[in-house]
Amino acid sequence: MQPVRAQVLSSRSLAAFSLLMGVCALSATAWPKAPTGPATDDTLVRTEGPRDLLPLASALRNAWREQSEDMEVSLGAGLTEKARLDALASGAIDVAFAGPGLDLSEVASRRMTAHRIGMTAVVFAVHADVTVLDLKPADLCAIFSGKVTNWAVYGGPDIPIQPVLRPESEPDTETLRGAIPCMAGLAPGRTVVVARTASDMRVALQSTSGAIGLTTLAAVKQSIVALRSLSIASVPPSPANVLSGRYLLARPAWMITVSPPPPSAARFIAFVGSDRGAAAISDAGLLPLR
Repeated sequence: MQPVRAQVLSSRSLAAFSLLMGVCALSATAWPKAPTGPATDDTLVRTEGPRDLLPLASALRNAWREQSEDMEVSLGAGLTEKARLDALASGAIDVAFAGPGLDLSEVASRRMTAHRIGMTAVVFAVHADVTVLDLKPADLCAIFSGKVTNWAVYGGPDIPIQPVLRPESEPDTETLRGAIPCMAGLAPGRTVVVARTASDMRVALQSTSGAIGLTTLAAVKQSIVALRSLSIASVPPSPANVLSGRYLLARPAWMITVSPPPPSAARFIAFVGSDRGAAAISDAGLLPLR
């Protein structure tokens, strides 16, 4: 997908939406700082990961704290993927979290192990007044290119379509670009609005008649105002379809360790694969892989 040349819906420009619709956006959350330097004992597991995986890392840490008093888990500061793997190789951290785009060949070449622990269903969600619940990939490309501008074309109500995208660098957009071929080089139409944060996207979908945008299934289920998630080519984003790969839009979450991992990291990885770990992954809005 080419760089978006459309309107930008930032937290500042969203004020117009908020005044109009009476909704406020939330700001994005950053990783907290972690201790630096090499670990000195087995009482601490040092982790690093991208900002979008903070809810997952926090859920796992909180669940671990409920059962363990002799070992702490710290959250890192959000390094780049290369810097994260370098830190793992040097022993500065014990576990690296990673999302879509992880280079598994690079991981293997560094004698590391990538543990896939969960999947996030990325969905196209629509405002409650949209009755269309299934679109083909070609339909989605027609909407976001601006070729189709009214829901009546797909058998829905006679209202304008308001497409909303996340920035190009966001994981949901990267997942979309890689999963649907016609989206890869798509130039967004003039009516496409760009939501800078996940909160901006939720506000736009909840408050804008005819809106369609990219979010996660967990966000749809947690929405205060009813949203609808779409099937793609008659395949709904059900857990079975996401985990089997039938549903097109899904992004993995990984935990990476050196091989073999230090004892503290091995304990934490084993916990993540347990029933309690799976429950924490679910609490963070992902589908656990067991």
